[in-house]
Amino acid sequence: MALCPIAGCVCPVPGELRICPTHYKLVPRPQQDALAHYARWRKGGPAHVAAYERALESVNKVVAARATVMPVPNVPVALPYQDD
Repeated sequence: MALCPIAGCVCPVPGELRICPTHYKLVPRPQQDALAHYARWRKGGPAHVAAYERALESVNKVVAARATVMPVPNVPVALPYQDD
């Protein structure tokens, strides 16, 4: 069984979708429909390969955007309450 093609993912890939379920959820719905359709009816054809590459490109953009989010600094947002 093959592994998910997304960088850093070690999940096995079930079926013809060739991408793990976790990353498949990140693919926009219209692309999910196209990928599922081509995986079912035109498996391995140029339309299936193109839909697969578009899905990978979308997921890689989402993963890259999540990786560039700056971490929250370890500094208190406000001073603790003190009674006068």
